[in-house]
Amino acid sequence: MEPKCVLVVGASGGIGRAIALRFAAPQTRLALHCATNERVVHALAAQCRLGGADVSVHCAAMDDAQHIVAMRDALDARCWHPDVLVYAAGVGCVAQVQDVTEAMWERTFSINVRGFFQCIQAFVPNMLAKRRGRIIVVSSIWGERGASCESVYAASKGALHALVRSVALECAPSGVTVNAVAPGAIDVGMMHAYGDETTALVSEAIPCGRLGRAEEVADVVHFVARPESGYITGQVLSINGGWGV
Repeated sequence: MEPKCVLVVGASGGIGRAIALRFAAPQTRLALHCATNERVVHALAAQCRLGGADVSVHCAAMDDAQHIVAMRDALDARCWHPDVLVYAAGVGCVAQVQDVTEAMWERTFSINVRGFFQCIQAFVPNMLAKRRGRIIVVSSIWGERGASCESVYAASKGALHALVRSVALECAPSGVTVNAVAPGAIDVGMMHAYGDETTALVSEAIPCGRLGRAEEVADVVHFVARPESGYITGQVLSINGGWGV
């Protein structure tokens, strides 16, 4: 049985958008979240409806626990109880370690890690009660390898991996799986910020010879969310074209 209700947190980003479109199908309730880009997500919702999905849009700040609870309550009011939670929200932080400010650290961890943790707290009780569910977070290759001038970002993604493995152990007896997908260099906005020259150099360093596509990440997320993937939990699935292997 395909998932009946899917919540995509961070649907306004390049990877989040691809994930939402991948899940858009008849008989699916698709809840799309954004922090600020409501116009972008409403346009995405229209595309997903063309795929036959019933779609709702929700705005919430992932660094505010009250916003997360309010989003859950809004879904509860519609009797939309997510079978699948995909956390694709996240922010970058580029700075040499000595230049990292407390505000940079707090913002990165509050959105990348605490927001995910609080979404788990908000939505996992219903999954545990139903004895089924999928929790998937979009992480990064840097959470496995570390990254120069991105120490805070890499640390936040590494924290996600530890969180995934720990919560997976708690939830496995109840039929709820928890996994991360860790993309390498993907052809979306965060990568574009580095400029064409850097992007070309990175592409040359990847054994597959190109950047990944957001749709390739979405395909892996969709696979992990399927009922047939119930024996996969506590894993960090790398999608990197052989980069760093």
